[in-house]
Amino acid sequence: MKRILNQKLGFRIFRLLIYGVLETMPDEFDSHEFIAALAYQNQQIYIRELKDAGWDEPFQIINDAIIHWLEESGMVQPIGTRESENMFKQVSSVAMWKKV
Repeated sequence: MKRILNQKLGFRIFRLLIYGVLETMPDEFDSHEFIAALAYQNQQIYIRELKDAGWDEPFQIINDAIIHWLEESGMVQPIGTRESENMFKQVSSVAMWKKV
């Protein structure tokens, strides 16, 4: 993951966007909810970064970077996992977060 993040320095803009998105989130939320909120509130940036991520799993690359920086922000703590639906209506187990 760190190698991908270092190769894709443009993704770092998501670090800056995390704080504003967190203000709009409830006290507890999951990773899919956070990614959806960030993508919705920053559609042009999200789409541009998807395009720049390349053809091989751009959503996974971008979304992993977003959650990595969310965790590093120090503004949330993991509180478990739950089954959650992503933007494509696929269900998987994701982290639950609580604002600190």
